[in-house]
Amino acid sequence: MIRTLQDRGIHLGIDVHMEHTIVQLIQDGERVVGAFGYDRERGHFRLFKAKAIVLATGGIGRAYKITSNSWEYTGDGQALAYNAGADLIDMEYVQFHPTGMVWPPSVRGILVTEGVRGEGGVLRNSDKKRFMFDDIPDLYKTQTADNEEEGWRYTQGDKEARRPPELLTRDHVARCIVREIKEGRGSPHGGVFLDIAWIQQRLPKGEEHIKRKLPSM
Repeated sequence: MIRTLQDRGIHLGIDVHMEHTIVQLIQDGERVVGAFGYDRERGHFRLFKAKAIVLATGGIGRAYKITSNSWEYTGDGQALAYNAGADLIDMEYVQFHPTGMVWPPSVRGILVTEGVRGEGGVLRNSDKKRFMFDDIPDLYKTQTADNEEEGWRYTQGDKEARRPPELLTRDHVARCIVREIKEGRGSPHGGVFLDIAWIQQRLPKGEEHIKRKLPSM
């Protein structure tokens, strides 16, 4: 975005202020010829004329109720393009990290690292059932443990053991969590439970192990 600055009678095309919010693309027929926005610091409206527009406005994570995405990922670029008549394709291709905090509100949206599941954390529904064993895709069955014992051995470094189903692909784990919630087996605050306290049954000093391996979690 170029602003003309008059300095001693000379017009210099320099980038002096970038903090503008664009609210609409300007069209001449079917062509996009500029953009209309406002100066976020001063509140002044601004019209930008352009021969071409490149939209590079980030993702759409904030379209979802709970997300670890930054506050500005609100899909503005996609909305601007759509309102100008553009076709949006592959909008379902959003990568989800399946575990994030939903309660209490002070930590809502904070990502819970995959390391929690890697250290033995398991997903449970409101019935306390470990539900991921119920839905292992055929493509991954040969690579995935079909019982709790083998899954535990994998988290402890057993190279002969197959990974637990909590460590399946992110999209699959996310879908399983959403399924449990939609079918009424979610937690009181709209999620499921990620239980790592259970490893105290396996390790004599489970609490110390958790604090040492996952200090920030």
